[in-house]
Amino acid sequence: VPFRYRPVSGGRFSLAAEIHKSDWLRNFFNIPIQFSDTLHLKASVNAQGNTIDCELQAPKLFYGHRELRNVSALVETIDGRLHANASLRNMATERRGTDLQLDMWAGDNQLQTVLHFDNHASTQRLYGQLRSHVSFDETADGKANAVLGLQRSQFHVGDTVFEIRPSTLTYSKKHLAIDNFYVGSDNQSICLDGVVSTSPNDSITASLQHVNLPYILNLLNFHSVDFGGEASGFAHIKQIFDKPSLNSQLRVDDFTLEDGRLGTLFAKARWNASLGQIDIDAEARDTIGNNPMTAMPRTTIVNGYISPKRGDIDLNMRLHDTRAEFVGNICSSVLNDFNVSASGNLRLWGSLKQLNLTGEVIAHGTAGVRPLGTTYALHNAPIRLTQDAILFEGD
Repeated sequence: VPFRYRPVSGGRFSLAAEIHKSDWLRNFFNIPIQFSDTLHLKASVNAQGNTIDCELQAPKLFYGHRELRNVSALVETIDGRLHANASLRNMATERRGTDLQLDMWAGDNQLQTVLHFDNHASTQRLYGQLRSHVSFDETADGKANAVLGLQRSQFHVGDTVFEIRPSTLTYSKKHLAIDNFYVGSDNQSICLDGVVSTSPNDSITASLQHVNLPYILNLLNFHSVDFGGEASGFAHIKQIFDKPSLNSQLRVDDFTLEDGRLGTLFAKARWNASLGQIDIDAEARDTIGNNPMTAMPRTTIVNGYISPKRGDIDLNMRLHDTRAEFVGNICSSVLNDFNVSASGNLRLWGSLKQLNLTGEVIAHGTAGVRPLGTTYALHNAPIRLTQDAILFEGD
């Protein structure tokens, strides 16, 4: 680490450094950082004038398992206020990453920020900005208190423009109040309002109107299972600081599973804190092709869980004359031209990185089998799905 310095007086100093190795940061400060290129640092401080000028550049580094490129930061004092501008690219693949840029002003217990972001996704690209103002003070009982004022901002998801309206979030120790947070587009919106604390009587309500389900899953970085449709409903959130609780009731119009159409989904979901999973109790009702002479409409009953904590899923599905397009899409390496309705029981389970679809159904329709180059006509045909094979039992 070659340093250049010069002696100064009166509480002033300046520094210029080129840092090639990062093992000393890991060993002495337990910072999980590794440099892949030279880090350049310039700084000057005037203790008497309370000023600082600092500039950092790093073409490429790793922080934990994250690869960061084009890392830069500028910190300076202007008219008695601290100004900082920082940017980086958080790599998702070798060629694509999310650009983040933060511009910040601080002084007199006030903080103003503008965050620019762009994930450069090939589909459902997310980009825009978020403007905010934070003030710091104390509550009547002496607790540190932060008041975040979100200013009018815009961002894009794909070709849809979303607006964030002005709202206020107030936080003190184990107490969060949200006053009418709103984000929405022409016909889609999410609104948060309420208070959460350690009291089970406090809650925040999230209201959804026609929200595109893939938008939410992209924001949560959940891509293991493809769900589609427009979600409306509500969720109640409690005790996030000690015993998190979430209960929701949603209606998802034009619901799809792995691009397979299933009709309208009516779902109840709750966060199971003890098991670290989302418990799901749902029913999809499909009016397409209903036979008026049939006692029951097309339905798909879904019960089970998705566990972000363990990274697994287990959904039991009871099918009654269900459009089974999702079966053909999940098994697309074997099946094609899959135009089938099915009744029976299926189970979607396994690691979120490696899903299994097993079970037995009675099917009617047509199904193509790729390895055989053959299309089968099915009439009340038993089909058994195992981890290793799809068996047409009557063949």
